Amino acid sequence: MAKKKNNVIELYDLVAANLWQTISWTPNKGGWIWSDFWSLLVSGGVRFEKESLIELQKSCRSEDNSWGHLFHGPNEGHYSQAVMCGNISFANAYENFVGRKPFILKGIEYHAGGSVRNYQSGTTSKTQGRLIIGASFQWKGETVFVTNFKDKDHALIACAYEREKKGYGWSSKITRRFTITNEQLRAEKNNAAKKTQSGSEAENGEKETEPCAPKE
Repeated sequence: MAKKKNNVIELYDLVAANLWQTISWTPNKGGWIWSDFWSLLVSGGVRFEKESLIELQKSCRSEDNSWGHLFHGPNEGHYSQAVMCGNISFANAYENFVGRKPFILKGIEYHAGGSVRNYQSGTTSKTQGRLIIGASFQWKGETVFVTNFKDKDHALIACAYEREKKGYGWSSKITRRFTITNEQLRAEKNNAAKKTQSGSEAENGEKETEPCAPKE
């Protein structure tokens, strides 16, 4: 029984085979077309399988590639878009494609369109809680912003910035730069959980040892 072709490959093939029929190709046009293609699939809620992007790349490199286009894959911007809009299937496929174990944390602030969204619990979309470029969180007593991922090292780079003089935001001057691995992030989360638990136990203990009111 023949393996069913995944829907992402079918959509990609359809677009690639029909481009540039009425207008001429330029590198800039090509870049924007494929960026818009991935944005449409992500924001439109198209379902991706975990292996979709890997299979698509292999398909573009195979001898069966009759339409002659190279692989034009998604980028970090599309991953950020998936996290913000809630397309968990694309987020999983992209993480698998680049070899990334997601960096998941509570207390993340997402900065988009001049607004800030704060992720604290599981009440928002399934994808939120993942760190993306531009997101900020607390690390070693600093507010840091994710600047890029180092997937080969299973790490991310996050920077702290100098506050603007009026105190309304951050300047472009970097004060500290951190390379943070998934293991370090997990250890930090565990430490925070232990502190919260011990604080709660201490509070309960104090309540339990309070003297009872004398009986009449």
